[in-house]
Amino acid sequence: MAENLEKELLICTNNLKKIHPHFLHFLAPKIEQKNKFPNEIFLLDRTRVILNEKPDYYHASYVDGCKQAKQYVLAQAPFNETTACDFFRLVMQCKPELIIVLMNLNLNDNEQYIMGSKPRKYGTISVRNEKNESRSLSKETIEKYSHHKLIIMKEMEKIEQKYQLLTFNTWTDDMIIPKDDFIKFHKLVHKQLEDKPRECSQLVVCPTGAHRAGIWAVFDMESERLKTKNRIRFSDTIKSVRNQRCNTIEHFELFDGLLNLLVSYAKTQI
Repeated sequence: MAENLEKELLICTNNLKKIHPHFLHFLAPKIEQKNKFPNEIFLLDRTRVILNEKPDYYHASYVDGCKQAKQYVLAQAPFNETTACDFFRLVMQCKPELIIVLMNLNLNDNEQYIMGSKPRKYGTISVRNEKNESRSLSKETIEKYSHHKLIIMKEMEKIEQKYQLLTFNTWTDDMIIPKDDFIKFHKLVHKQLEDKPRECSQLVVCPTGAHRAGIWAVFDMESERLKTKNRIRFSDTIKSVRNQRCNTIEHFELFDGLLNLLVSYAKTQI
């Protein structure tokens, strides 16, 4: 009886956490400078990625997939040297199969910190990249989607970690989803992934860590469900993602764009 009561209390506690979300770490005074949009995009304590070493905060959340818990990490793009250092610590900790960047990265732009035209160093972490374009891809495809190998090394360890990174160059406005390009990019991404997902399989990065990344997570789950079960659970999946990652799909333009995107994709699967 005591065991059953304990289970019931655990269920009630988890439900209360969903109803009454906490943002204590996000709201901490020292953390505000690590959030690019502190008054617009929030981060739940319950699902935030906690870095192993101090400081342990990065603006990123775990999101469960159809079958795999914490399949996705939805992360805000780094916007200064401090957040860049934390971002690469996040990468080295999560060890994603693929880093999916839903924005254009100009390698010569000193205001973007994921990749540069030259090797960079953030604290004790050095970062460089190598272009990894396939000769079989058309010039148009290469312009729209870039494939890089990100090479990260921590000074004390002297061991390089290598990660595949794909960028979606034509997605430039949060509220406007480039439908045709999106579906092609999604296909390219899944060529790089194992059939069976694992925890932190996809590290999904966009300017806010919520708007574009949320669209990606819902679409990816629903396309998988459509492929394996021949149906979708659109509203349930949106509710689930929003419960784990704040501010996802909160604008009508994104909801409508995602619905049209899924309809277009479903037609290609008939």
